[in-house]
Amino acid sequence: MSKLGTWAVVPVKSFATSKSRLADLWDSHDRAALSAAMLRDVLGALCAVSELAGISVVSAEPKVARIAQEFGVEVIHDTAENGPSVAVAAVARSLAHQGARTMLAVMGDVPLINAQDVVQILDCANGDASMAFVPARDGIGCNAALISPPDLMPLTFDGRSFARLRALAESHVEITHILDLPDVALDIDDWADVVEFFCRKGPPSHTRDFVEAVFPGSAEFVLAS
Repeated sequence: MSKLGTWAVVPVKSFATSKSRLADLWDSHDRAALSAAMLRDVLGALCAVSELAGISVVSAEPKVARIAQEFGVEVIHDTAENGPSVAVAAVARSLAHQGARTMLAVMGDVPLINAQDVVQILDCANGDASMAFVPARDGIGCNAALISPPDLMPLTFDGRSFARLRALAESHVEITHILDLPDVALDIDDWADVVEFFCRKGPPSHTRDFVEAVFPGSAEFVLAS
């Protein structure tokens, strides 16, 4: 498959240790299932965007590979398991070497992302050096980043990376786009995020189905709490 054009990259951590801040609510099996459901929602949104030349999922998690295959997207096995920043950097170098114009990195735990959000981010690419970020709703983390060319600068994703990324971008490009996209800004890490997820009253999704299945009546409970 050609790597020209704009390529989306989704780094995904191991399901076994995912979403530890929800341990009081769900056991490790259910938290892994939540991560899988959110990834399916993210990939569904990306696959609906014709402007993307392709999509890669980067992970050492075997279950992630099976989910990626469901959507017909590329799987890159993260043998080093050094975290999303290192994984994305390796893919960025490869994409640049193969002639990709732009890379969009999206976290795998933003289940409300939709195709319109993705297109709005992609529209920030102007053909030259471009950077765009979607900060997390706490204003500290970064949930999506557009970079053109893919290896223009290193991207970091550690839950506290937005300020660093913004400062670094401003030394590389004339204009850094900061997008206020509430659905992309919501990553589910704790109970407050679950509450916010249900308050948004979004469309049917794998994530919503999962939460309702393991926590029947959760929507009504959350909205009443």
